[in-house]
Amino acid sequence: MEYSNLSNEELENLVLEGDEDAIIELAGRYTYGTEGTEINYTRAYQLLHKGEKRGLKNAYIGIGELYRNGWFFAKNEELASKYYMKAGVDYPKDNNQSNTSSDSTSSDYMNNENYNSNNDSMAFDIEYLRNLIASAMNNMGNSDNSLSKKNIYKVFDYLSKFDNGIDVKYEDEIDDIVLDANWILACIANEENDYEELCNRLQFEGVIGKYPFGMYLLAEYHDSCNLDSRDEDINNLMMISENDNLSDYQKGMVFNKIGLLILSQNRDNQEIAKPFFQRAIMYGDESAKQTYDNLFA
Repeated sequence: MEYSNLSNEELENLVLEGDEDAIIELAGRYTYGTEGTEINYTRAYQLLHKGEKRGLKNAYIGIGELYRNGWFFAKNEELASKYYMKAGVDYPKDNNQSNTSSDSTSSDYMNNENYNSNNDSMAFDIEYLRNLIASAMNNMGNSDNSLSKKNIYKVFDYLSKFDNGIDVKYEDEIDDIVLDANWILACIANEENDYEELCNRLQFEGVIGKYPFGMYLLAEYHDSCNLDSRDEDINNLMMISENDNLSDYQKGMVFNKIGLLILSQNRDNQEIAKPFFQRAIMYGDESAKQTYDNLFA
C-alpha cells in the first residue's frame, strides 16, 4: 500500500486499526505540514507516542525532532540526541532546521522501520510524576504560572527517558498523568490568552473526556473572538452539562453559558433560555441569578 497517496481520513482509520505505517505517515504530515495538512504538533506527538510505545525507530526520530526544534516541547537538544540514539541514527548536524525542511535525516521516520531499544537502567518513579502534577495543579491560578509550567515540562521530559521500560501496571496511570499535564497547560494558556495553545492542548486525545469543562473554555474563546459558532457551542455544552466530571460550580457556569448563547442568537429567545438559567442558579451560579432577575423579575 502506498501510504503517501492516502487521505488523512483514511490514515486515521488505519491508525485506529493499529497500522504502524499509517501512524508514522500521519505523524510526519502533522509535523511538517505535508500533503496539504495543517501543522499540528499536538496530534503529531499523539501519533509519535503511539509509535514510541510500539518501539518504532521512526517514532523515536520524530519525537527527537520535536525536542530538537522546540515544537510541542521546550527545546532540549540533550533529550533530542537521546531519542536519535534510541533510533540508532546520527544526530543531525544542522540544528537550525525549520518545520519546512525536508532533509533526509529528519524525515526518515516517515519510512517506518521497527526498532526495539534497550530499557533504561534508571528505575521508574511514578510517585515523582504524581508529585509534579499535584504541585502544578496547586500552583495554577497564581499570578505567575512559571512553576506549574516547569513541573509539567519535567513530567514530559521524565517520561521521554523511558520507552518500553515502564511496568505495564503504570500504563493507565501514565496516560492519566499525560491528560492531566495537557489540561493544566490548557488552563494556563486560557489564563494567558494563548488561544492557539489552548486549542492544541484540548485537542489532545482524551483531555475533553476527562475534563469536559474544556468545552466551556472553548465556548468562551469563540465568544471572545466573535466567532460564529454559537450553535456548535450550545450543542457541545448541552452534551457535557451534566457530566459527572464537572463540579457543581462548573455545571452552573456551563448552564449559564448555554442560556447566554441562546439569548445572543435572538433576544426573543428568553423563554427558551429560561430553564438553563434556572439550572445554573440551582448549581449556585450568581451571574445566572443576576441575569434571571433582570429578565424575569
